[in-house]
Amino acid sequence: MNLHWVRAKTFLKIPPHLFKVKGVNIRVDRIYAFDYIAQDPYNLLFLLEDEKGKVKGFCWSIINPIDNVLHVNILSVEKDLYNKGIVKQVYDMLKKIKDKLELDKIEWRTTRPKAFKKLLGAKVSATIMEV
Repeated sequence: MNLHWVRAKTFLKIPPHLFKVKGVNIRVDRIYAFDYIAQDPYNLLFLLEDEKGKVKGFCWSIINPIDNVLHVNILSVEKDLYNKGIVKQVYDMLKKIKDKLELDKIEWRTTRPKAFKKLLGAKVSATIMEV
């Protein structure tokens, strides 16, 4: 299967099932309703497409100019692509962006911190306050 990442300006091409992330309540209807945010230059939406243009995954990140950090909100792919090197591909792609824009770091929001630590040697730390 020939897959490639493409920059996108719409969430509407993403199949709803790819928004289903264990332990996270994602309101797909709101994402689709506020689709225009994908056009903001600080929003980086990449789609993983096959040779026919079918979306097999996506990565949505935001550049925060206040803290100078690239925040990865979600990375989701079809289950048959698990353990196929996608995380490393995304990391390499985002690291090039981080370096080119002279951002301080990349922060991932993930439900699988142990996997990221193992795959990327990432430092895992977070303080999340939910009210």
